[in-house]
Amino acid sequence: MKKFLLFLAMISGTANFAQMYFSPNSYMYVGNQYVFVKQDVNIQSNANIFLRQGGQLLQGTTGSSTNSGAGKLSVFQEGNVDNYEYNYWCSPVGNASAATGNESFGVTMLNRPTAVSTSVPATILPSSSLDGTTTNTSLAIAPRWVFRFLSSSNYSEWVATGSATAIGAGEGFTMKGTSGSDTSFAESGVNNNPGGAQRYDFMGKPNDGNIGISVALGKMTLTGNPYPSALDLRSFLLAQTNCTGVAYFWEQDKTVNSHYIAAYQGGYGTYAAGSNLYSAPVFYGYNGSGTQLSVVGSGTAYPREFSPIGQGFMIEGA
Repeated sequence: MKKFLLFLAMISGTANFAQMYFSPNSYMYVGNQYVFVKQDVNIQSNANIFLRQGGQLLQGTTGSSTNSGAGKLSVFQEGNVDNYEYNYWCSPVGNASAATGNESFGVTMLNRPTAVSTSVPATILPSSSLDGTTTNTSLAIAPRWVFRFLSSSNYSEWVATGSATAIGAGEGFTMKGTSGSDTSFAESGVNNNPGGAQRYDFMGKPNDGNIGISVALGKMTLTGNPYPSALDLRSFLLAQTNCTGVAYFWEQDKTVNSHYIAAYQGGYGTYAAGSNLYSAPVFYGYNGSGTQLSVVGSGTAYPREFSPIGQGFMIEGA
């Protein structure tokens, strides 16, 4: 089958389709544009959709996802911490199979970009390994730091997930970054890892449709943006009747190079949909059980009205 390469360069910046089918070994490149598909996407084996330079896939499904196929959507996203701090993520893809609908995700689906349309699987280290690493020829992830938090309120209730393909669509997860740097490939002038900002290639079946997660009154759940497109966070929070309308974003002091909880310094910034305001986090110290202690500093204010692909955050049930 002849491959095809589609550059979307329309005046409106969009391409609209009722449905989209990719035959085996075909691909589409979406650079700095977005594609809207009214219904399902079917990506057959060895076919790919490459979202690059801010490219996005949006779908108009109003019920459950009917996406299918063993082919994969590929989208780059960068963390902003090194091997000692956590990023909160929410995957835009799940396992790619012929089955219809969203599937679970695991960090084994993360890859190291080697060129605009090629990547190699990241090495998943043993669970005893503390530090993820990167070089110009390798990316190694420490699954020891991959956790979920579902309708819980205590530090002890973090669910160790590791490298298992057990992260449901819409569930967020934590993962620490990497030490080292990788200057072997750059997108838009930014290297794979200039230091403390690892780029990952999320590859799998694109999430779509209505995605539900469990929340409970007064309990916290780690969720995020589960789609391969930006999320209007304000609209999302205002539309929910079972959460407080506030999203919580974790941030840590990057000068503290330790894996011991008692050395952590960090806290949650809050985005309130009602006021459309983000309050930078207050950093606290913690004891060995994760109990919050005294104030030790503060974090940074960021625009939060729109959540990028892959962004994770906490919500509280109401």
